[in-house]
Amino acid sequence: MKTIYLECNMGASGDMLMASLLELYGDQETFLRTMNGLGLPGVEVRSEPSQKCGITGTHIRVLIGGAEESSGDIHEHGHPHGHEHPHSHEHPHSHEHPHSHE
Repeated sequence: MKTIYLECNMGASGDMLMASLLELYGDQETFLRTMNGLGLPGVEVRSEPSQKCGITGTHIRVLIGGAEESSGDIHEHGHPHGHEHPHSHEHPHSHEHPHSHE
């Protein structure tokens, strides 16, 4: 038996987690047939090769009623814009030790 440890400090989206498991499983057709055979009305799971920033992998698409839900965090338009967020620290950083080292 093998063990997998997932470190999700920054979270993990369902499609990314499913794509990772699909890559590990090896038999992609059986995996997809199983997912699509769960009997969820109107839900279809697809996989497709993907490459972003020089990294190659698999992208999972979950379609509901033929449409893929999009994230509000992803900007799929062509105009550049910045997202300025001020980061300030209004508190002092002191690291005093109230005990003596004798």
